[in-house]
Amino acid sequence: MNAILNGARATLALVIVTTFGFAAATGDLPTWRLLLAVAAIPWLFVLYSAAQSRQGQVMADSAEPIDNIRLIPVYRHQFVDGVDRRDLRHFIIDSMRTQDWTQRRWRGRRMPSGRRCDNEYHHQMLEILRRTGVLVNSGPRRSGYLATQNITEVLERLGLDT
Repeated sequence: MNAILNGARATLALVIVTTFGFAAATGDLPTWRLLLAVAAIPWLFVLYSAAQSRQGQVMADSAEPIDNIRLIPVYRHQFVDGVDRRDLRHFIIDSMRTQDWTQRRWRGRRMPSGRRCDNEYHHQMLEILRRTGVLVNSGPRRSGYLATQNITEVLERLGLDT
């Protein structure tokens, strides 16, 4: 608000100096009404800005606090245990086709969500496959094996078939 007031004061001073400069150059002094009208323009902007600011403050004060926020999931932004569904689906399809779900193969790859796969993200995806029984006997320094070779079955089991 101070910036607006300072701008209005500077504009008013500029209008007065310009008007008197014009009067001195031409020898014709504009009427006081014209000078008053031109000088009032920046102050009208100040009043308008103050009214808008006050209205916004009143609306913010009267708003009720939000206690119950509901999040409605949208398919393309849903997550499964912190992993984007698109990324998990891509990981499963590609890993099952190539039979390679190792960290070395996936580290640094860009996923469909735009995220780069790092060690932690890879671990999250593998953990989902372990818990659902798709990946068996895997752990530190053990890649394990797939309980099934049917990609469609795995995607259905995880609810990623759509």
